[in-house]
Amino acid sequence: MGLVALRRSIHPAGRLGTQPYSREAIDLRRELVARKPSSPLTYHELGGALHNLGIALKESGDAKSAIPLFEEAIVNQEKALAAEPKNASAKRFLRFHLFSLANAKLVLGDHAAGIAGAEALIARYSDVPPAMRNAAVLYAVASIELRKDTTIAPAEREARATELERKAIATLDDAIAKGFTDFASIHDDPDFAPLATMPGFAEREAKAAGR
Repeated sequence: MGLVALRRSIHPAGRLGTQPYSREAIDLRRELVARKPSSPLTYHELGGALHNLGIALKESGDAKSAIPLFEEAIVNQEKALAAEPKNASAKRFLRFHLFSLANAKLVLGDHAAGIAGAEALIARYSDVPPAMRNAAVLYAVASIELRKDTTIAPAEREARATELERKAIATLDDAIAKGFTDFASIHDDPDFAPLATMPGFAEREAKAAGR
């Protein structure tokens, strides 16, 4: 997944626009927040820089180090929104932070965090089709990771994983009902691809394509 493609500026698993992702850039933005604590823009931009470094670390195989960066990004974006509740860019960035945090935790096998992330997206962005797709992705990946969890009895593990598959497709159905049509994005991005393995996905894709 490329870090610099402009297409990723609107993609929850990629960099946010031209925000830098060096630790030096983050330190600079932290200084700006300290100097201008009443400026929503400083929190917004700090959140973006934190997110982008988190993505770079996750893509390099260090999801563990990415997690606190996504968590801090969420805190800062929430502060920006507290000051400007209608700021569309901050709302969009927060949506990306929430997805990326849950996704990074899923990389480490934390299926409970994936479920929590899906529920957070649904609670806040149920009217945004791409956010509902992302929630469906989190349910799908959580089902896959849950099946690997040998601390859960086999019968319970299978039942819970199957229920998550059902939730993944039900959430995708909600996204489709609200206008989601970008099935190509699910195939094109490795973070989204697990959704395509869910029972019932192929039928929905075919119906959307008129097949």
